[in-house]
Amino acid sequence: MKITPAANFGTYGAYVDDIDMDKMTDDEWMELGQLFLDKLVIVLRKPNMSKTKFLDWMYKWGPQKSNIRGHFKKKYGDNFDALKPETWQHLNISDRDRIWLETRGYQLEDAGDGTGR
Repeated sequence: MKITPAANFGTYGAYVDDIDMDKMTDDEWMELGQLFLDKLVIVLRKPNMSKTKFLDWMYKWGPQKSNIRGHFKKKYGDNFDALKPETWQHLNISDRDRIWLETRGYQLEDAGDGTGR
C-alpha cells in the first residue's frame, strides 16, 4: 500500500495505491481508517478488491451509524428493498419517502453479490 498526498487539497487528501485486500492485515486496514480520519478525503486507486469485500471490511471500523433499512422497518413495520418496488408498494408510504425510494436506485450500485449497496 502506497500513500501519497493529493495535490490541491492542502493538508487534506491522499491517494492510496496498490491495496490488495487478499493480503491486507487488520493493522493495515486500521492505518487506512486513521488516514481517512486525518485527511478526510482518500482516493483508492486501482484497488484489488471486490465491492462486497470492501463493504465487509468496512465493519472492522465499527458498526454502521446509519441504517436506512432499519429506519424504514421501524417506521413502516416491514423490511423491504429500496431497489425493488414490489417489496414496498403495498405499504402506506408517505410521498416524501416514496420519492426517496424511487430515486434510490440511482444512488446504489450492485455490489456483485445481488445486493444494492
